[in-house]
Amino acid sequence: MSSYLNAYEILKQVRMSIDEYDEDIVQGVTTVTAINNNYIMSKINEAQRYIYASLVKRIPDKFLTSLAITFSGSVANLPWDYAFIDELKDENGYKVHHIKMKLKTPVVTTGSSNFYYQKGRQLFLDKDGITATYTLLYTTKPRDIDQGRITATGTNTITLDSSAKKIDDYYNGMIIENIHSDYIDTITDYTSDRIATVSNAAEIEDVYGIVPEIPEPFHFLIPLKATLDIKSQHPLVKEKANTIDYTAFEEMFRETLFAFASPAEDISIDEVLTQYDQIL
Repeated sequence: MSSYLNAYEILKQVRMSIDEYDEDIVQGVTTVTAINNNYIMSKINEAQRYIYASLVKRIPDKFLTSLAITFSGSVANLPWDYAFIDELKDENGYKVHHIKMKLKTPVVTTGSSNFYYQKGRQLFLDKDGITATYTLLYTTKPRDIDQGRITATGTNTITLDSSAKKIDDYYNGMIIENIHSDYIDTITDYTSDRIATVSNAAEIEDVYGIVPEIPEPFHFLIPLKATLDIKSQHPLVKEKANTIDYTAFEEMFRETLFAFASPAEDISIDEVLTQYDQIL
């Protein structure tokens, strides 16, 4: 039942399911619609996070990665796709232990480079003045996907639509599909000006869709969940979702979880699904 989907294809499926489909609306040629694309995309990304929260409990290694992280003046920025820090090691491979911010060493005392604390999206070493490259082992979370029209092009660069994130490096490493030029590419760099570095040429007004980071067998569940939530929550939707619809979705979700992500240790499906609110 699984299929490889991008944000454009998911948006298209959702619009068909809520009886609000028109190609010009999906591609952003017109915005005359009862339910706009930005709202639908917000529900699509919520659905992706819901599915991720279940998967990370059952197959945590699938979302585990490492990164060289540079401390300057004992401060380092966390990557935008991090969900949990699993371990931090110094330049010699020794573990750096986490402490709560309230336990950091007072300013008048020399701290220890063996400890770090977190404040927002930054890590701080307990000892001041350290500039070095450490290794961060962390659990990733799926970044929001986006679709739209390319607004400008350059040498191996494209400017994404206004709906894209204005955060440096946000889409780095993500797969993007050009619908009009019919190719798949990888974003190797991204700036807060919405400029993505890619390998292939593109045209202004080409439609694109970024591919979800959750495993491919679960892609088909994203438009299903988003559709249910829109039918339940949007006041202008033509048909409301009911308990039977949600039960059918949960059964499909359950079957896919046990087929692809069944752990060696048995875990109740109810326990898995309740992780959503706790993780994000």
